[in-house]
Amino acid sequence: MKYYGILQLLKGPIRYLDVQKLFSIDREDGDSRRSLEYAVDVLEIEKQQEFHRALADSWYTAKVLMRLRSEIVDTFYSIDCYQNPKRKEEEIKVFYPGYEKFISREFDSKEEAMADKEITSSRCHLCRKNIRKKIRWFAAGQKNYYCLAYCPVHGWMKGKIRMKKTEQGRVFAVKTMKYTTEEEAMEIRTKKEEIKRKRRARKKGEK
Repeated sequence: MKYYGILQLLKGPIRYLDVQKLFSIDREDGDSRRSLEYAVDVLEIEKQQEFHRALADSWYTAKVLMRLRSEIVDTFYSIDCYQNPKRKEEEIKVFYPGYEKFISREFDSKEEAMADKEITSSRCHLCRKNIRKKIRWFAAGQKNYYCLAYCPVHGWMKGKIRMKKTEQGRVFAVKTMKYTTEEEAMEIRTKKEEIKRKRRARKKGEK
């Protein structure tokens, strides 16, 4: 639509159905991503057309969505942020079963974004109360940040912030806060310690 100069006809961010994600939530672990043909086979949908063609894949996608539970399809929609929020009043906050997603407005830099209180807040997605961080936000690579928080009622929550860059060079944040097990909480601790160890080794090597 941008190529043809008609992007303004479809104002974003756009909510859409990701058939791979929905199939995974309904039939598998919620994390795996299978091919369309795999879903067609599992759901025993008759193969009437060749795959990897626009109209055929649209037809198969519709057939797959029809076989998934409606409460899953209606609840776990995805959000396309090619047209991302520009101002604070456009920021997006969604509570899904199991996690919360927050999409911020634009900032000039990652540092400015990480200074924003809403982006760095930690909240239990179940009782929706602010909770104390056990491990504050730390960087893992150029784009991702993680934290670990604890709700006295619902237990461990892990946070992830992914920085995304706009075509104009600005950034916005996509944050998720998700219930996690004690084992996964330990993995966050281990990840932070490993990053610290590598940084110390790198600094030592530079001397």
